[in-house]
Amino acid sequence: KCNRCNSIIETNKTNPQHIRCTCTKNSSRYEDEISDWLISLGIVVEKTQRFYKNKENQERYEIDIFIPSKNIGIEFHGLYWHSHIYKERRYHQEKYLFFKERDIQLIQIFENEWLFKKEIVKSLISSKLNLLNRIYARECILKELDNKESNLFLEQNHLQGGIVSSTNRIGLFYKNELACVGVFGKNRFEHIENSSEVLRFATKLNFTVVGGFSKILKY
Repeated sequence: KCNRCNSIIETNKTNPQHIRCTCTKNSSRYEDEISDWLISLGIVVEKTQRFYKNKENQERYEIDIFIPSKNIGIEFHGLYWHSHIYKERRYHQEKYLFFKERDIQLIQIFENEWLFKKEIVKSLISSKLNLLNRIYARECILKELDNKESNLFLEQNHLQGGIVSSTNRIGLFYKNELACVGVFGKNRFEHIENSSEVLRFATKLNFTVVGGFSKILKY
């Protein structure tokens, strides 16, 4: 029985992963997980929406999950079908820019991110939907961090995890708990004296620190 539409499924397949209902025939299992999670939050979603590049409707881009109330699209990229074998090098960037021109914010999720850092991905999506709990930077205490403390926080709260080399690691503590981390290093792109580059910035899962980035930058 399908948990989404309650249809009865008859099949001779024995592997549960190979058994699919027709209500999900145009989407992957992981797309369905994301869609079901959003629906559980009360978010109205539309699946597999097409947007045409020209008036002749000859070329198009598709969005796996579209949230019309927020003008947000979510794309799930399987690592095999979205590798360089099947997609041109600039495909994902061009798709992002295509929707940006149409005032649609495109969130692109890669398979490994959903499999191994699912809670971070959910927190990032929740941020775009304004569903996070709020902490105010004025209520936080600013402290310098060592590599171990900052990297542990980043591994738990940033898709790219920790980072080895840096010049400054700054944290904001709320009620004695680390809520926000900024990591800075030498500017790799512009050789300007005393300039720095933001290497990592992350907040605690399911929280946003209002004014946190500005407070860290002013340090």
